[in-house]
Amino acid sequence: MVRSRSTQGVALLALLAPFAIGGCVDDSVSLRITCNVAPEDDCTFTTGGECLVNGTLNVHMSGAQSYRAVLRVVNGLKPRNREVPPLSETNGIQIYQFEVRIKDSAGETLSLGDLPNPYTVPASGFIEPTDEGLVGGDIIPNAYIRQLRTVHGMNAQTTVNLSVIARGKTSGDVDVESAGWPWYINLRAIDTNAANGQCVAVEDVVCRIGQDGNASVCDPRTVEGT
Repeated sequence: MVRSRSTQGVALLALLAPFAIGGCVDDSVSLRITCNVAPEDDCTFTTGGECLVNGTLNVHMSGAQSYRAVLRVVNGLKPRNREVPPLSETNGIQIYQFEVRIKDSAGETLSLGDLPNPYTVPASGFIEPTDEGLVGGDIIPNAYIRQLRTVHGMNAQTTVNLSVIARGKTSGDVDVESAGWPWYINLRAIDTNAANGQCVAVEDVVCRIGQDGNASVCDPRTVEGT
């Protein structure tokens, strides 16, 4: 009888252990980034959209250009709401931030002058339990693009490796974060002035000039007739 009670006590402690440590959950299960979603032809995004294989960024792009990503993120938490007895849903996750670290092709963290690396940027997206959703954010702000241009030179062709962590909070007020998700970006330095003949002039609407499939597109302001 004593042994039975002892066994029950150990089992109960095992069940309560995750809640005794600050209510934290296993990040690799609760939150996971799966891919960078490509825009549709009308520049909208869907959770079923095509995943980009890797990224491309034209560091010569002028203006306030940032490298923006819409990431597909999975919420692995199980629903907890029920009608009897009443219990509201506490496992939806609101994403509010990306933490980004820029590394070189060897995996070493890049020195970017006075800019911090890693750094955080705002992100926005809500994901229901056991579901996936889209979360958008400027994962390389314009100041970092300018610094990459300074560090790597105008004619360099190199690759950087980003590690992206998504941070959020459940509807039950528990902080969660994903593991680092790798995203490789090929840096290019293409003159975006159409008059200089390096870029590609297009008439169609371009969703993201200067990045990914449109990295070599000309600045529309330099194209005659646009």
